[in-house]
Amino acid sequence: MNLLTPNLDSAFKKRASHISALSPALQKAQSDAFSHFHTLSFPSNKLDHWKYTDLPQQSLPMFTPPIAIEPNVPFQQLQSLLMDPHSLTLVLFSNEVAVKTPDQPWFSANPTSPDWKFDPLRHSSLDALNMAFSGNEFHIRIPDHSITEAPIYIYHITESFQDPVLINPRHHITVGKNAQATLIEVYLSVGQSPSFTNTVTDITLAENACLTHLFLQKGSPQSLQIAKIHIDQDKHSQYVGNSIMLGGSVNRAAFHINLNESFATCQFSALQMAKETQRLDLDFCVQHYKPNCDSKIISRSVIQGNGKSAFTGKIAVQKNATKTTAQLENKNLLLSATAEANTRPQLEIDNDDVQCTHGATVGHLDPDALFYLISRGIKTEDARQLLIQAFIYPSLQTLPTVSLPYLENLIHEY
Repeated sequence: MNLLTPNLDSAFKKRASHISALSPALQKAQSDAFSHFHTLSFPSNKLDHWKYTDLPQQSLPMFTPPIAIEPNVPFQQLQSLLMDPHSLTLVLFSNEVAVKTPDQPWFSANPTSPDWKFDPLRHSSLDALNMAFSGNEFHIRIPDHSITEAPIYIYHITESFQDPVLINPRHHITVGKNAQATLIEVYLSVGQSPSFTNTVTDITLAENACLTHLFLQKGSPQSLQIAKIHIDQDKHSQYVGNSIMLGGSVNRAAFHINLNESFATCQFSALQMAKETQRLDLDFCVQHYKPNCDSKIISRSVIQGNGKSAFTGKIAVQKNATKTTAQLENKNLLLSATAEANTRPQLEIDNDDVQCTHGATVGHLDPDALFYLISRGIKTEDARQLLIQAFIYPSLQTLPTVSLPYLENLIHEY
């Protein structure tokens, strides 16, 4: 039996009245997902993709999805956590809408689509858990031939001040044919009690669509943040992705990108910054299915104290995906003797007509470079910061411009 089952059985029954108000198809999907969850084991480091992240199994039974949300922190006090308080789109307290920009035709929650169904062959235990308790499913659809001038912001603020809570955000993002958009997802944990945020985001890019996407996780010292992001791309589409992990007890994000048609491109940058006893894990996979597709992945990690980071990156080129160009790079900077970095860049290529590279490094600050800066009159700590900033700079080049001041302040705290 799954470790979380006893608490979740009770919580699922209490949500019965809420579930009954949903569409019959969605109600059945959630019930099927919860039944499937009973048959699955919880992820552990015995699984290859979870090799470097072992969730605290002994503490998992204490997490319970909240039945009703009453924010304990006034929204005004949380404005300092927001990237642009004057351009809000959607703010959620523990997965319940707190603030939403009105009259946005591209936004909908819990649509009554008859196509809802749960496929047990495609979902892990965390996917099933997310579907069963997602509560609010948010859909963003960018119409064909449209350009969104301002970024679309989604802030998830998980509050945990008393009982440990389990939150299951679920998003579906569709960018139409010839459309362009910028999406910024921010996941924040506040409070003194443990919290567990289990996120699933599905993104679909139609022909010639372009999406710039920032996925930011910033947890409190006792938070667990687990995320799975799935992206499907049509021909000539462009996905520019960014992942930033800061704070939290355990942060993990898995990005699975499918280049399903010719001339699709993916450019992805990631930054992990761990300190104290934090555990950060980025799992990445790009599948090239058709000819003339390009992908470029750059990842940087800065680890200090007893922190640990992990990177598993895979580029898979299928038999028919000729003329593929792919680059995978992961570099790790250790700032203490007890810091730890684990990296596994992988290539899986089934044809010869490709240009693919991959590589990884783990090391400390260059003592010669540090000495050079100090010898020019720069203070030791300032010299260290300059070298760290130079190291992480490549992972920040594709960030949405509007996010840079906010992220620079967060990074400076580390």
